[in-house]
Amino acid sequence: MTRLIPPRTLIYASRILPCLLIASVLVGLAYDGGAYDVLPRHALAIAVWWAIALLLITGLAPAEPLGRRASIGGALLVLFTVWTGLSMAWAESTERAVLELDRAVLYLGVFVLTCLLARRRSLATWCDGLAIGIVATAALALASRFFPGHFRHTGVEALLPGVRGRLTYPLDYWNGLGIFVALSVPLLLRAATTARRAFASGVALAPIPGIAAVIYLTSSRGAVAAALAGTIVFLALAADRWLAAAAILVSGLGGLAAIVVLRGRDQLVNGPLDSAAAVSQGHSAAVWVAVLCVATGTIYALGTWALGTARPSAVAGWVAVAVVAAAAVVAVGVSHPGRAWHDFKQPPGAYGQYDSTSAHLLSGRGNGRWQFWASAVNEFKSKPLVGHGAGSWEAWWLQHRPISYFTRYAHSLYLQVLGELGAVGLVLLLGAFALIVVGGVGGSRSADAAGFGAAAAGAFAAFLVGAGADWMWQMPAVSVVGFALLGLLARLDSTVGAPTLEGRPRVVAVGLCAAAALVAIGVEAAPMLGELKVRDSQAAVARGDATAAQSDAVDAHKLEPWAATPYLQLALVYEQTGQLAGANRAIAAATIRDPDDWRLWVVASRLQVKSGAVGAAVRSLRRARALDPLSPLLRQLR
Repeated sequence: MTRLIPPRTLIYASRILPCLLIASVLVGLAYDGGAYDVLPRHALAIAVWWAIALLLITGLAPAEPLGRRASIGGALLVLFTVWTGLSMAWAESTERAVLELDRAVLYLGVFVLTCLLARRRSLATWCDGLAIGIVATAALALASRFFPGHFRHTGVEALLPGVRGRLTYPLDYWNGLGIFVALSVPLLLRAATTARRAFASGVALAPIPGIAAVIYLTSSRGAVAAALAGTIVFLALAADRWLAAAAILVSGLGGLAAIVVLRGRDQLVNGPLDSAAAVSQGHSAAVWVAVLCVATGTIYALGTWALGTARPSAVAGWVAVAVVAAAAVVAVGVSHPGRAWHDFKQPPGAYGQYDSTSAHLLSGRGNGRWQFWASAVNEFKSKPLVGHGAGSWEAWWLQHRPISYFTRYAHSLYLQVLGELGAVGLVLLLGAFALIVVGGVGGSRSADAAGFGAAAAGAFAAFLVGAGADWMWQMPAVSVVGFALLGLLARLDSTVGAPTLEGRPRVVAVGLCAAAALVAIGVEAAPMLGELKVRDSQAAVARGDATAAQSDAVDAHKLEPWAATPYLQLALVYEQTGQLAGANRAIAAATIRDPDDWRLWVVASRLQVKSGAVGAAVRSLRRARALDPLSPLLRQLR
């Protein structure tokens, strides 16, 4: 059989198929709303940990161990996950803490799986697979704007009419989409600067104008910052900085040209998107962006082919650095940083306060981030060592917020971890990141890893910036890429030729790790099954099947006895069927499990009124108001 297939074909297949598999997984996650919903997130985590268990049991994991810094960093990630789980002991809501534990377990699993599957010789496959998946998602996003009649509407615009001009498809969140595509920039630059043929280098650089167009249409300043951070880190670590600088210059000009094309099409950018003018502008913009992508790749390919190995002198390099630094200083000066800082701290206005996408991109307003971050710091100050427990920030914000603005997340991974898990949690997380990145960058200096360290570190830097400025930790499609990059950096720190465990010690170690993987699967499975039962109960209510609704709600709280949601659902089912005594018992059980959720107390107050317990109803309503003093809804209740 092997004689019928040329050896070169087998080699290409062994490289291309894994690359396409990685890309397909990313596109699938992005298409599923970024896997934000708990069910796809749990399903992904279970699949990841099953794969880890199988790799360990079958012995298919690579033999080369990780380097010292990567190993310690991985251990810190494990400790961070354990610490997140331990916080259930002091968190007011065990249910929310479990959900945060499930999230941490998923990302730890992605890191471990990447470390197990990736080898130094397959780093190109991983980098290219991630880049292709992100570029394919960017192409879907642009197509949804340029040819809107061929794509479904997600409903985000209906919930937030003021953001209709901002591109959200397919992740359903503009900043999430922008930061997601920004992660591809260092990966594409690596492929363009390390390709052996000029044609391949041009193909690798060609998508960047399209990436710039997506970021512009999302109007995401976090995405701009992430792309800039990733580009700067890549340039700083690149082996051939002149070639990297040339790729950045050419692709940057292509990206600016794409933005110019979009700026001239106001209806396409800002809406109304269903107008004939927007559709016409979309068709022409699609042609122009495609032309710019081809032109960018062609110019860079011809330039690298013509110049070959010719490079400017070192003096020219220092002059270029000085010019860029001076330009940056001037840019900061003319931007009036004091006024920008004042604008950033102002409370947010209503959605749609900006006239256009470009106006939002150039705005210095923080849209509430200053208030969110200050609240997280205040939560940290109240319990600086251990925090209030995973998942506690939302309740803290509602109870202490200075503005009437609802949000579930602090819009900063680091500050939210600081408030919820204290100094211990933040040190574990940042320590893991720092050790693995330093180890990976150091290990990438060898000839067989040329360019990979710069690409992985640059893309991970983009992720760190995005996670620090928005709730990318809660957007699995983005964080999965981030932790896969972290796994690649850990693999770059591999200690080739170092002794490995053999015989009985290896069997014991593999057995313990496989057992841990099975425990992780159990941690993910219980809340997933409980959520499925709650949704089954809600569906039964919708079709009028009270018996099935009650049975499913009971099954849900058996699967998640620590969670308030199944008891809330059971209380609502009992209320609908007139079983007020059972409804009151169920909602009381819910408030015990999550005493800081004002919504539970509102339901409790309503049920107590129906039962004639007016005094208890008043106390429950007062409790709800204490938990969310600025709620417009609670102000209307008497």
